[in-house]
Amino acid sequence: MTDRTSPLTQRVRRRIGTGGLSADAGPPSVSPGGQAHPDTGALFETQIVRLSSALRELYAIDRQREAELRQMREQARLAAEHARALAATLAQLDALIAEVNRLLQPAPDPPPSSTLFERMLAHAAASSEHTRREALIAWASGLIDLRTRLAALLDG
Repeated sequence: MTDRTSPLTQRVRRRIGTGGLSADAGPPSVSPGGQAHPDTGALFETQIVRLSSALRELYAIDRQREAELRQMREQARLAAEHARALAATLAQLDALIAEVNRLLQPAPDPPPSSTLFERMLAHAAASSEHTRREALIAWASGLIDLRTRLAALLDG
């Protein structure tokens, strides 16, 4: 049996990807000459329903993709804020470390003193200077460790 459909119907079928009759298109109509013709109205309605369903699914997928994209943009914005905050903290730590290093530089030797009081004062200042230097060294090493950890977080 040959399929005698109109050229328009054939083009529409090629466009929507159906070569033959759809199973849910309905029974073919019979012409007065006894030949069976498909019910093109039912076929078109079936295809429209299928295409509408596919379009709704695509819209749902697009909405989900847009929501995920908004969420990823927000996460990227928060990550950039954290990176800027960490960079500012690292800059402050660098300034503190530089100041501590400047303070740790040995003081110039005092000029030779001639009196007993001046010698005792220089000795007392040297011992308190030693204690202060030890405290500054401990503080500087702690700052350097903190800076190293923060830099690793920022780079990682």
